[in-house]
Amino acid sequence: MEPVALRPPGPLLVPAQMEALSDWLSSRLAGAEFHPVLVSAAYLLEFLAIRPFAEGNGRVSRLLTNLLLLRCGHAYLPYGSLERAIAGRWEEYYLALRRSQASRNLPRPDISPWLLAFLDALAAQQREVRETFARLPGEGKLSANQSHVMSMAARLGEVTNRRVASELSVARETAKQTLNRLVALGALRRLGAGRATRYRLREGE
Repeated sequence: MEPVALRPPGPLLVPAQMEALSDWLSSRLAGAEFHPVLVSAAYLLEFLAIRPFAEGNGRVSRLLTNLLLLRCGHAYLPYGSLERAIAGRWEEYYLALRRSQASRNLPRPDISPWLLAFLDALAAQQREVRETFARLPGEGKLSANQSHVMSMAARLGEVTNRRVASELSVARETAKQTLNRLVALGALRRLGAGRATRYRLREGE
């Protein structure tokens, strides 16, 4: 049986609690009192305590983590797998979450176990990104077109030959060569075939 301190609110209370949490997030991110990473961590702790969905709250929380940190300027996130970083330390991550949730309603809550576990997972994700880029040519060795395509893929999620040719103002054959080179380097992965071919950043798989 789950301890009372760890039980989510009843379904009738969830909408009001999620609305209050969303308002809190907006006000804290708009201010400068706390670092955005700490604000995001505190938001996710509450989100996982409320558990607004019947299932899948953990996966949604990881998507929210990426969204919040991308909005705060952490552009490395598309290049690393947060899921894998958490899976590699799942037991410690889960225990830290439960310990912090158990004290969240006390007069002096201690959420430091969760903060440390959250930051540890982000650090592991950053290490993966550094290792990924270490396998690529140095930034100075990428051509201007290749660098532009990488930025496009990070911004848009995926690109096509037509879109690259249009944005770079180059012939489609040149755009295709640029994309093929990035695929060969392991920076992009090719999806589909023919006119439906598209390219995405090669995240941790």
